[in-house]
Amino acid sequence: MSVKVNNLLFRLITGTEGNRSLICITDGTKKRIGSQLLKNFINNTPDQGGHFLLLDNPIENFKLDPSAKIKIHQCLGSSIDCFDDLQMIKSIPSGRELFIDSLLPLFNLYPEESAQILSDLKKKFTRIVALVSLEALNPFELSIIKDLAGSIIDVTSNGPNYEALIIHRKSSGRIGSNLFKVKEFFTITDNKFSYVKDSSTDKLTTGEQTIEDLPFNLRPEDDDNLVKKTKTALTIKPNEGGKVYYEPGKEDDVDEEDPDEDLLI
Repeated sequence: MSVKVNNLLFRLITGTEGNRSLICITDGTKKRIGSQLLKNFINNTPDQGGHFLLLDNPIENFKLDPSAKIKIHQCLGSSIDCFDDLQMIKSIPSGRELFIDSLLPLFNLYPEESAQILSDLKKKFTRIVALVSLEALNPFELSIIKDLAGSIIDVTSNGPNYEALIIHRKSSGRIGSNLFKVKEFFTITDNKFSYVKDSSTDKLTTGEQTIEDLPFNLRPEDDDNLVKKTKTALTIKPNEGGKVYYEPGKEDDVDEEDPDEDLLI
């Protein structure tokens, strides 16, 4: 890669930043650049290897580097037995990194269990990198992403190149963390990421924030609290075709004009 090693996106891709967190990539391009960016994360997996969970795409769509030490887990696209797929997801052995091609099937098929599944996976892996379409999620599902994610990378087109708007939580070394908003410009040529010009960093906070001030929940025990919230906020009514009803909490943003404004994206 032709890179500036101090830039955030490069550090996330190479694993020198973002450990012990969930990194979500959302793609606003027509060329599936988010998928190519995910592939760069995978191809930079260290020698310890990692796992790639395919919930929505065949592995052929990604054309991974043959030298990548990655174990493939394909489900939900080739099986009609959701129970078996769920058990397979839960049984993935612990490893350094986990990559997921799409979080949407997880939310659609397991609305009551998705928070618990992601919470459990976070405890098993050094980090999780996943593609997610924020526009397709309901307010409660957005709150799960907001609470569990350490970084959200929003990829959009910028002329012939691409722009990554990154919301990133970084530990301050004391109790609490700082939140950064970073805009970086890059291109992908021959499936390889590189910067195209100087990137700008806009630190959203001028000082240290407490955990409660942040849009990301940072305490490990918050994952368990999130699971409890999931079970109380979702109601499934069998007599109405298995529809899922969501009752927003006081902290949820249900503004139809801008449902994502609390995500700072």
